[in-house]
Amino acid sequence: MKRVYHGVKRYHRGAKPIHFALSTFGRIIIIVGFPMLLIESYRSLALGLMVGGVFLNLPMLRQVYYRNYKIQKRQILRRKKK
Repeated sequence: MKRVYHGVKRYHRGAKPIHFALSTFGRIIIIVGFPMLLIESYRSLALGLMVGGVFLNLPMLRQVYYRNYKIQKRQILRRKKK
């Protein structure tokens, strides 16, 4: 469990509270949109909510996860070369 925790923690380096807030709010909006897809009259609203939730998650993905993923990838490649 400790190894998994530290593995996940590495990908959150540099994340600011606003990143976590936007990401959490975006995920909540996406989850709310799924049941609304089943109601035909709310389908367009549900799709709009889900797209909005994805856009709220983009800063966290682009500025935090992707950057840290690239750093981890470089470190792994360096270790393999040795």
